[in-house]
Amino acid sequence: MRHFLVFSRTGRTKGDFRDLRKAGRLDVVVHCLISALFLSGRIRKDVIFHAILTGAPRPPIHLEFVGAKVKDLSSDEKHLATILRKTLNSYERRKRVEAFPGIFIEKNSLQGVIKKLHEKEVDIFVLREDGINLRKLKLSNRNNCFVVGDFIGLPKKDEEFILRYAKNVISIGPFPYFASHCITVINNELDNREYIF
Repeated sequence: MRHFLVFSRTGRTKGDFRDLRKAGRLDVVVHCLISALFLSGRIRKDVIFHAILTGAPRPPIHLEFVGAKVKDLSSDEKHLATILRKTLNSYERRKRVEAFPGIFIEKNSLQGVIKKLHEKEVDIFVLREDGINLRKLKLSNRNNCFVVGDFIGLPKKDEEFILRYAKNVISIGPFPYFASHCITVINNELDNREYIF
C-alpha cells in the first residue's frame, strides 16, 4: 500500500470556510489529495492519503482517505472542498469518525500518525531536496509512506521525530517543487517500476 502524508501547518480544522485558499491554504491539501488518489477516470485503490491539519481552531486533526473504500469521490476541487467542509464539521471530539465511505477524521498529531504507521510496518520516507534520489532508491517493502511538507515545510522538531522512524530522506530533484507535484512524481516513479504496488 502507498501512503502519502501531507503536513499542513496552517490548514483550518473546522469546516466554517468558503474559500480553500483563505482557510489556511487548504487548497494545497486538496491538490495533494488529487495527485495522490486520482488517475484519469478512476481512483487509485492502492493509495491512502493522510493530511495533518494544525491550523485554528482545534488542532491537530488527522484526515485519512482510503482509496480502496472511497465512493462517489470526484477530482473536482469544488466537490472536494464540500467533502472537506462536511468531514471537518462531522468531528465532535470522538476518537475516529468515518464521515463518508473511506474518509476518516480523528484528533491526532503528525507524531501519533507516524508511530501508528511504524507499528503497522510501513516504511517511512521524508521528502527533502538534499535526500537520496528517489530513482536510485530500492524499496524493500510494498508498504511505504512518503511524508511531504506544505508550502512552509515540516517543523524542525517534527522532522527530527520522523527521522527516528524513517527509512531514509529522499528527493525527487534539486529544486523545491509544489507538494502536489512531488506526489505526482512519486506515483509516476512507482508506477514505472518493474513491480506495481
